[in-house]
Amino acid sequence: MAWGKHKDRNALIEETDQQRKEKPEKTKSEKRQTLKKIFKYIFSICSLLLVLVGAVLVGLGLWPLLDKEYMAILSEAGLDASASIILVVTAGGGILFIVGFLGCCGAVMEKTTMLCFYINIVLFILMGQILAVILLMRMKEEIATALNINLVKTLKKEYDRKTDIDNVFSAALDWVQVTFYCCGINNYTEFKTASNWKDKNTKVVPETCCVITNRDEFSSDYVAHTKDPACTSKPTASNSYISTIVGIIFASFLICTIVSK
Repeated sequence: MAWGKHKDRNALIEETDQQRKEKPEKTKSEKRQTLKKIFKYIFSICSLLLVLVGAVLVGLGLWPLLDKEYMAILSEAGLDASASIILVVTAGGGILFIVGFLGCCGAVMEKTTMLCFYINIVLFILMGQILAVILLMRMKEEIATALNINLVKTLKKEYDRKTDIDNVFSAALDWVQVTFYCCGINNYTEFKTASNWKDKNTKVVPETCCVITNRDEFSSDYVAHTKDPACTSKPTASNSYISTIVGIIFASFLICTIVSK
């Protein structure tokens, strides 16, 4: 009997020791599973946000494309670049939707195929972005020159200084000149070649090139009240902004209104 009790006691001790050894291993496994779930949920939420953003962009892009009246207005205004931007937004939204869908479904369903597609698409987009940045850095001077030439041509063709803001380019140029204290694309002499500006024979620069008294209210009615009445016919460094240029700021702002040549 004593030997049997001693054996049972030894077996109990061995079982307890075995349980102690197994417990840390189970704890580590549980921690790994918990971390896996956390990462899966975070990834799923981020992917779901991509799906929502993509769906919104697609909707915003399809709305003007399906609106024949809106597209007709763009076509009549010569804003072909704006239509191109709408297509890019729609395509970008579609790509985001697909990427988010693959990531979300792949994470929730734990499908390695979807996750592999997700990784490949993201890597492809990343490489495209890197390539675009490299090309922009190497061609920045050519791009800036081309934009400048195109903007000057557009000023000569489109600018009319009308306050009804039907002419998008003209209204945008006036707003930029008032906002950024500048005059013209490169200099004020460009307004003499503006074919649609009816006052070019009596004025050297439009009112928006001058120091105005209603700068804060200008964007509400696009009417400019010059501080010096003689500014438009005799602009100087003190009563106008003829000594400043808009340069790249204006090029960036009006890139969506450039008329395709």
